[in-house]
Amino acid sequence: MIDSLSPQIRLLLKRLKTSEHKDDWSTYSGPRFVTNKIASKAGSMYEKLRYVVDYKDEHTIRRAAIERMLKRQLMFEQKPNIGRLLLEELVRVGYIQNDTLPEIVAHDAQVIIDKYTALEARLPSSAKKIWTLASGELQELLFPNNTNEAVVEAMYNTLVEHVKPKEEDAIEDKEFRFQLYIACRRVLLRDGQDELLYSLFCSLVPEWKEAQPDNHALVAEIAGKYQKIVNRIMADIDAPLNWNMTTRLKNNGIYFSLIKDIVQQYGVDSEDVLADSERRTAKIHDILSTIYANHKAKITRSGTHAIIYILVTKILVGLAIELP
Repeated sequence: MIDSLSPQIRLLLKRLKTSEHKDDWSTYSGPRFVTNKIASKAGSMYEKLRYVVDYKDEHTIRRAAIERMLKRQLMFEQKPNIGRLLLEELVRVGYIQNDTLPEIVAHDAQVIIDKYTALEARLPSSAKKIWTLASGELQELLFPNNTNEAVVEAMYNTLVEHVKPKEEDAIEDKEFRFQLYIACRRVLLRDGQDELLYSLFCSLVPEWKEAQPDNHALVAEIAGKYQKIVNRIMADIDAPLNWNMTTRLKNNGIYFSLIKDIVQQYGVDSEDVLADSERRTAKIHDILSTIYANHKAKITRSGTHAIIYILVTKILVGLAIELP
């Protein structure tokens, strides 16, 4: 029965039913980004070698790649169509599947880049963090994941009623809630510092996502308070409290990770699985078996990657010494 589920899970399922369906571009009939297969394989191999011993989650590696490519093109290309060049490179190296992304998306990407360019023009000393934020918004455009955001919100809203500071007056309630939200994102989505910076900036300055590059008044307003907001976010991210919470909330994270996996697989039909105790138990066993198998494969792969990395670096060092 649906009534056996917690209020926040019922709210999550209701949100999935009422949320708008975002077109995944599968029905688009116009031209799409296409790259040469040989170039694509070479680019993909280079990216895999670059992150051969990186233990981060896929979304953090991908965001970092977007930021790296974007900064390089801004520095060396300096062309008016950087958005298109960025998308072409993401297709070429394999982050976006070949012949799937509509070319019209380049316009949306360029608008985002122009917006952050306008902000950087007012804050040249803050360029690094600005382009970190830009890469977060570009990833959200290209790889939207509304399910993750809905589940992390359900996790936070569930825990905020039960998790309290040890000493009642030790910290302001608003700050404690902010630290709890950071911990939820760390536990459930495995967000790193840069991913947290983007999500927290959007929560504190929600009007920025809808801002246009030619809205000079809004850009100037946000530029005026930008540094103060970023300083506050970075201080909160580094605070020991949310790290302590992250450790203590791991069991809660497992529960909501299972919910996330079920919701991602079944979408609006998740209610049928979650409300049926037998189906829910069977599905949880399946998910856990898959997780254990994936972890085992990841450990094996990481060991292999580490050996390859050591061999490659030693060969390069050896060549550097011997060639002269």
